[in-house]
Amino acid sequence: MRHEYRTCEDQDDAAGMAETILRELGYDPQRGPNSRPVNEAMSVTMMLNVARNAERIARWARAEAKRVR
Repeated sequence: MRHEYRTCEDQDDAAGMAETILRELGYDPQRGPNSRPVNEAMSVTMMLNVARNAERIARWARAEAKRVR
């Protein structure tokens, strides 16, 4: 089965998507905070990217929680 990059299928996908969210918010996991000024407004595109990745992670986490029970 081919990997679907638009879905969160495992813990590695969740970690990658969380890293993407952090980068959108101005935090570089390798360098640390302040890669983007905190007072700089986020664009609509940036906010949508964060929301999309957060929803994908949440969907995966809910499915994992149901599976573990």
